[in-house]
Order: sequence, then structure tokens, then C-alpha cells
Amino acid sequence: MCVLNRTIIFLVTILRWLKGRGNINCEKIKIRKIKIKSFESFSGKLIPISFNKKFPFLIKRIFFLHGIKNKTRGDHAHKKCSQIFMPISGKMILFTKTPFSEKKFLLDRNSKHAILVPPKYWCSVKFVKKNSWFFLPVCHCGTLYSK
Repeated sequence: MCVLNRTIIFLVTILRWLKGRGNINCEKIKIRKIKIKSFESFSGKLIPISFNKKFPFLIKRIFFLHGIKNKTRGDHAHKKCSQIFMPISGKMILFTKTPFSEKKFLLDRNSKHAILVPPKYWCSVKFVKKNSWFFLPVCHCGTLYSK
């Protein structure tokens, strides 16, 4: 079984466990970097993710996004959803914008941070390298996903 499939199964299990936890109002969250701990040894790297104060909301949905080099994805805002952008492989640039500010974050597979983006921020992701993937947990999405 490939690593991505095992990761998806693991995350679905976590989501089922989190289902009963209470929600925190995502509207009060500000855009910020979240430090991601990792543990390396000669046999590889372990990156544990605990949904606690660092991730201060109930995860409702998880996306794995793949991008093509020099192409942009996203390019929209959410009224109620907060998102956490976590690179898995490759390199990408996250652009966030409100009427009052614009920020740019360079993310790659060696990043020690994820970016928490609250509701009402316009977001787009430009992929800098081929085979770039990122992990995107979101909260408070009111409807089921449909293309």
C-alpha cells in the first residue's frame, strides 16, 4: 500500500475520532505560521500532527492537492472555512489577500511551518516545482464538497 493511501486512511480515522469534539469559532483566528515538529533518524522522518491548541478547530474535511509547475490553484476565499496549508512534496508559494493586506509564503517539503488561513482571506497557490503536493485540512464548511 503506498504512503499516500496509508496517510489518507490514518487521517480518516482521526476525523472520525474528532467528530464528537466541540467547535471553536474560526472567525476569531488570525493568519499565522504553525510550527511543525519532525523527528529524523537514519531510517526516515516522522511528522506527528496533534489537533490541539495549534490546530484550534474541528477538522471537517481534508484535501490533498497536486499541482503542475508554474500553474496556480485555489484563487478564491471562504466565508466560513479556515484552512491549514501543509506542504508534502515539491515547492509552492501561498498568496493571501484581504482588502487591507497581502502576504506571500514560500512552502516546501522541508518547511518547519504550516500556514493557518482563517475565513475571508483570498488564497491562491502557485506551484514552483513539478510533483508538488500539499495537505489541506479545513473546518466549518457548511456544504458537502462538489466540483
